[in-house]
Amino acid sequence: MDSNHRPRTYQVRALPLSYPGECNEPGSRAIAHYSGLLCAIIPKLATLKKVNKFRFIPIVIVTVLFFAILVFIPINPNPESDGQERSIAERVIFSEPEESGEVVVVLGGDVMLGRTVMTTSLDKDNPKYPFLKIGDTLYDADISFVNLEAPIVDKCQRHYEGLIFCADPRMVAGLVYGGIDFVSIENNHILNYGAEGLGQTKAFLSQRKIGYVDKGNLSVKETKGTKFGFTAFDKVTNTEDFTEEELKFIEDSASAVDVLLVSVHWGQEYIEQPSQKQRDLARQLVNAGADVIVGHHPHWVQTVENMDGVPVYYSLGNLVFDQMWSEKTKEGLLVRLTFENGKITSEEFLKTYMENWAQPELVDSSE
Repeated sequence: MDSNHRPRTYQVRALPLSYPGECNEPGSRAIAHYSGLLCAIIPKLATLKKVNKFRFIPIVIVTVLFFAILVFIPINPNPESDGQERSIAERVIFSEPEESGEVVVVLGGDVMLGRTVMTTSLDKDNPKYPFLKIGDTLYDADISFVNLEAPIVDKCQRHYEGLIFCADPRMVAGLVYGGIDFVSIENNHILNYGAEGLGQTKAFLSQRKIGYVDKGNLSVKETKGTKFGFTAFDKVTNTEDFTEEELKFIEDSASAVDVLLVSVHWGQEYIEQPSQKQRDLARQLVNAGADVIVGHHPHWVQTVENMDGVPVYYSLGNLVFDQMWSEKTKEGLLVRLTFENGKITSEEFLKTYMENWAQPELVDSSE
């Protein structure tokens, strides 16, 4: 898989001098190719005593040329990569300055990295396994967003069934591989391991530079001159209408960004049509200023509605899950939105299907 989807520049890092006994210590991956050469040159220089000044000149010239090559020739920061390793941090820190223009946002459904998604992936010694066939589509977007349906905790035990979810921290590599920028953690499973599990989840996501979206917080990313904001609500655990305080938060958030996307965990499982309650909640969000509404939880793809110019995706179904016991639960929908100057100029629907266990792939949208 091609990992060079976006032009990148790489930081030139200060290279500390090494001394005998330090040559085997780990250093920057960007200079890994030169470590052996440095270890050969520097000890030689360190042992030089009295030499004719003219004989020393060639050594100086070679050393200067070496560092000139190191500075001016682009270096692959991960030469030993198998082509699957990607870093969100690199997307942000090392990307070239972007001018204003079109911004592509991809929205996905439920992602559950525990239970047999985890055991299958780790048995294959590849935590990126669930995203191998859709990674390009997600990674190519300027911003990608999904619902994370399980806490990520240390010492998550292997489990094959049950409704208490957890995911091994190694599974975060799949989110990184797919270029996921934001995940919603407002759902009915994120507290399966209590407040401690939630805290660990946030920490593991933050370590890999993945933003988490939850109630009462606005996560913002400015891309190509457009400021996108994300927030989320769980209306499965709490099925009441939005409170005045919550609606005021939506209004304030909408005024703080150019595009406000609201994720809602809502509705009933395993039905194709949204409930009237979902529609009523969507109306409240639209009136408060939401620009895009994306729903999760039913595990089936549900109706899409345009409500006063605001797209409402009531449920995008399962993106990565182990509910392989029915056709509907193996189906999902990715929505690719193109924005220009804060307005939607294009809307594409990309169907996904899990033919292999918990591994979605794109299918013909005309089917």
